[in-house]
Amino acid sequence: GPGIWKWIAIGLLALGIIGAPLGVWQYQKLSNTLATVRSADAERTAAIDAASAYAMKSLTYSYEDPDGFFKAVKENAAEPLKNKYNDAEKLLKAIMLQAQVTSKGEIIASDAVAQQNGIYQVIVTTRQTTRNVQNPEPRATTLVLQITVKKDGDAWQVTDIGPKNASSTGTIMHPGDQKLMPE
Repeated sequence: GPGIWKWIAIGLLALGIIGAPLGVWQYQKLSNTLATVRSADAERTAAIDAASAYAMKSLTYSYEDPDGFFKAVKENAAEPLKNKYNDAEKLLKAIMLQAQVTSKGEIIASDAVAQQNGIYQVIVTTRQTTRNVQNPEPRATTLVLQITVKKDGDAWQVTDIGPKNASSTGTIMHPGDQKLMPE
């Protein structure tokens, strides 16, 4: 359905194919928000750790082993998220191979902003360094991800992941501000 295009757009964003504009003010605003919600709660810490680990997995891959990447991101993913990866896998894999994309992720900051009965929304600020056939020189981008995790026994399940700085209409904005993919 049309939802798949939004997912693929997010996938392309994560693959560093589409640039993601992130103003310094947004980063500062985020830091201020994070500062107000700090808490020493152990469960919250565990939720943040789970989301951060998942962010790393989702931003670290190589066209030399796309299968390893998809296997990793489907692990600990809830069924709907796993299905999104399954639906987009063929196309994203083809793009990864064709563009010879490699990516390395690192976590700059992370904190949980909302919690509801064992479900946490975690904001993870990451630096993603990508290179591809068009851009052989590594290029670093700051990417703010919103990751939803759910307590699942002693483990955590990731139910959703997406860029925090996508516009509220659900379209991903291009640096030129064209709407790339409508809902």
